[in-house]
Amino acid sequence: MICLDELFLISIRGLGTERAIQLRKYLCTPSFDFPAQGGSTLSSMTGLERHRWLMKALGVPARGPKLSVKWPRAEAIGRQAAELDDLGVRLVWRGEPGYPARLERSLGAEAPAWILILGDEARLNFPQVAIVGSRKSDPQFNDAAMRLANALSDRGIVVTSGMARGADSAAHDGAADGRAGTIGMPARGLARVARQSEPGLLAMATLVGLGLPEENFNAGLAIRRNHAVAALASAVVLVQSGVRGGSFYAVKWALRAGRPVWTFDAGPSTPDGNANLLDSKLARPLAMDIGAGEWAETIATRIEEAADSSAHAEEDSVEQLDLLI
Repeated sequence: MICLDELFLISIRGLGTERAIQLRKYLCTPSFDFPAQGGSTLSSMTGLERHRWLMKALGVPARGPKLSVKWPRAEAIGRQAAELDDLGVRLVWRGEPGYPARLERSLGAEAPAWILILGDEARLNFPQVAIVGSRKSDPQFNDAAMRLANALSDRGIVVTSGMARGADSAAHDGAADGRAGTIGMPARGLARVARQSEPGLLAMATLVGLGLPEENFNAGLAIRRNHAVAALASAVVLVQSGVRGGSFYAVKWALRAGRPVWTFDAGPSTPDGNANLLDSKLARPLAMDIGAGEWAETIATRIEEAADSSAHAEEDSVEQLDLLI
């Protein structure tokens, strides 16, 4: 059961990550006595009472910069909490059971204060490969992404994707048909995605939401999503990309974090983004003329070898990508 006070908290605009985690310690704790409110809950306070309590709980000074707080209506929060419970969506805070350790370890202080999870959270700690690419990727590259994702999943490696059209969706569908399944991280509200998903999706998929449950797609959320997809994974595969865009920047983040990166090599018809990565020697090629089983074997072997290594790409080498584009 999602605590109503938690939904109030994640709805606050402008509340920083560390402050949110600090405030979370006070919420949904039966033994906690709200300051100067005699045990009242946030949902029973007036807007002014909530604001005063928040300022006191966070130690915000009476003078100086103010935290801008716009509290949502309690009725709307109550309806949303009930729907999330019906859908099976869980709210998990950083540092608490269920929060993926790899995400916190990889992003550190930049790791989200909270995430929403729908489906089997155990997949979040399985070996993972992120498959990313353009929404407008060519059919041959989408087919390659689907076959690779299926082969990886059959080897017990979870495929992580952003669930966007094109390459992401191809990878998501291919992995969902495999043994290990898939993790999808959409750049919009998880409640919206859950309502529109086909029945049975969660049998082989775990969905992770970084935005508010009803949030529409927006560029800022998409960028955070791309970084989180790469941070969860042990390796990244770029399906197809131009020289700009979220997929390419996710690859650069992965390289700086020491993740091995592969991209499809189609010879003379290799897309510009893929070609730049290959020319820079920062990505390994997946030749389009070999089978998906061989691709998956190559990636799985490298993941196992890298498990004991902390090597990171040299920063100067990664910056070569900026010169190439």
